Amino acid sequence: MAGSKPNPRTPKDTAPPVRAGKGAETLFGSVERPSRRSGGREGAKERTSSSVKERTRAGNGDAPKEPRLWICRLVVVEELSPAGQTIREIEFRRGLNIIATDEATDADARPVGHSVGKTLLIRLIRYCLGEPSFCTRTTRAAITENWEHGYVLAHFRVDGEDWVVARPIGLDAGSTSSFSCATASLESVRMDNSERQRYAAFAERLESLVAGSFADFELPHLDRQDRRALWTDYLGWLIRDQHCRYRHAAEWRDPDIDAGVASLHKEDAALLIQMALGLFDADRKKLATAHQALLADRSANERERASLEAFVARAGTLVPDAAADVSIPLLAESLKAKAERDIDGLRALQKDLDDPTEVRHAQDYLRQRIEARTKAEDQVATLTTTLQAAETQLSQLEAADANQAYQMFALMGAQYCPLFATKQEADNGGCPGRGVPLTVGTKDPQHLRKISETDQTIKRLRTEIAVATGTVGTLRDEESRASAALASAQEGYRDKVRGVAASIGRAEERLRQAASLRATWDGLERISGRIAALDRKVAESLERQQTVRSSLERRQKSLSARFDAILKTLLGPEASGRIAIDGRGIRPEVGSGIAVGGEAMSTSATVLGFDLATLLEPDDSAGCVLGFLCHDSPREADMEPPIYHRLFRLVRNSEPNNGAASCQYIVTTTSPPPTELRAPYVVVTLSARSQEQLLLRRRF
Repeated sequence: MAGSKPNPRTPKDTAPPVRAGKGAETLFGSVERPSRRSGGREGAKERTSSSVKERTRAGNGDAPKEPRLWICRLVVVEELSPAGQTIREIEFRRGLNIIATDEATDADARPVGHSVGKTLLIRLIRYCLGEPSFCTRTTRAAITENWEHGYVLAHFRVDGEDWVVARPIGLDAGSTSSFSCATASLESVRMDNSERQRYAAFAERLESLVAGSFADFELPHLDRQDRRALWTDYLGWLIRDQHCRYRHAAEWRDPDIDAGVASLHKEDAALLIQMALGLFDADRKKLATAHQALLADRSANERERASLEAFVARAGTLVPDAAADVSIPLLAESLKAKAERDIDGLRALQKDLDDPTEVRHAQDYLRQRIEARTKAEDQVATLTTTLQAAETQLSQLEAADANQAYQMFALMGAQYCPLFATKQEADNGGCPGRGVPLTVGTKDPQHLRKISETDQTIKRLRTEIAVATGTVGTLRDEESRASAALASAQEGYRDKVRGVAASIGRAEERLRQAASLRATWDGLERISGRIAALDRKVAESLERQQTVRSSLERRQKSLSARFDAILKTLLGPEASGRIAIDGRGIRPEVGSGIAVGGEAMSTSATVLGFDLATLLEPDDSAGCVLGFLCHDSPREADMEPPIYHRLFRLVRNSEPNNGAASCQYIVTTTSPPPTELRAPYVVVTLSARSQEQLLLRRRF
């Protein structure tokens, strides 16, 4: 098919029925099995015609309803433009779709059913349905090298609406280069026109399939505690990873396959399945929560009424002169009026109290003492600094050799000290040579006089410091007494007004109680009416909970019965099973008879049987059951060939005699299906014998 353009016509959903074995007994009742049909153009035309008729019958209440989600067609092209060559085109049908491989023969030197593109095809479907990645990084690099601008196109039916999508498999970015179109024509999404829109429109449409079931509940084991289940989480269950080997019903994604979607914790996955099947007691949980709120509200009202009654019983003691038969409203008004009068009188008394002049006088005197003490301390500090300077000067004078300095100046031929600009300045400064020229051998006449004067200054300063220090001590004592006097004056004033303030507080409390009494009394009838209404709501809530519980139990029993019947069909009459639900979610349980084929086989059969039970469950009135399921190579999970063949026949036998099944099941296999399940059920056969038989027609 390389080089041809994608065909926009309606996919071949099924072949026209041919009766073979009328009334054959199956798990699902008597059905008329369709016969094998030959390929070729005539067969394709008939199948296409049948598809058109089938859609026409979709509105007929007698015809099986269409799956809520199913894929009609998948095309891989070398580029998105209409001129891009087709690499592979596959049409799917409602009901059973087998992705098969050629059977190996003795002449084959290597396996012919492995590494041909089965898993890649399943992952491309997942990719078109919103998963961020469709292969590992290594495979993506190889595909990009061969098809730099390659695209995968797919046509889906979503709740009876046609959607086509285009997603890049080459170098183009996955999100910005993905497109969708609400039509059945793949050509539309390849044209850059007004009909083409971003892929997000299709993603939002898919999200709407599960929004109602998942919106109000968070998955408890996710890092982000506020995240609810999403469509991409649900997609993990609809299309499992083959690498998970069908080990557990709630294990869907292997972390090593670069799915781009985090693996869910098993309990989160089980909870998601339960919600999807409409078996999560969301309604009952809401009703129970609302019921508890009703009971809490009723208890609060009862406590309020009891408090009212106790307060009313004490109300008479608040007004000693009240009449014994006075009504509560009148009593409340009397209490309010009395409290207000008391408060007004006490406020006036508070204003009439003497001004705290004694406190102010004490504050003024304390401030004066502080200022005087600070001034005295500053004087002591100034005198101490001056004394230190004088003592330093005296030490320098006593240590200096004045004769040597005088002689040095004379030898220099100076008439006066060279530190001054003129003789007059030197004389005024008392330097050597004052009044007479400097002569060698003459002594400084000012040296001894300066020492004597400095010594007298030091003695005077010490006396003044002693007096000032004594003054500071005296002022500190006066400041301490002034501080104590202020504290005493303040305490006296507080004692004076404390009684009035306490009386005002008690009066205000009586006023509050009076207001509370009146408000509570006014609401007494309202509270009683509310309690009566709550009693009615509680009874109605219990009745609704029982109704929801019965409905869930019926659905659970129906699903359990189907699961048990499927296990018996696959493994024999000794097998048994049931669907259990507990705090960790939903899970399939099997009886002891299922272990006869080995642990691995029994585990995979349990998982497959559970999936098929949910796929073939006719009651989809609750939850978000879509009637769509893909299994990638379940035979690889150590399942015996007879059981594997029963799996195919089980799904085939669920189809009505006109082939318009209400579900779609896609399964890949390296083992040949039963001989009677070839056409039209095998939608594509892949092989490693030649490149043309590979999914993308090239080895990489």
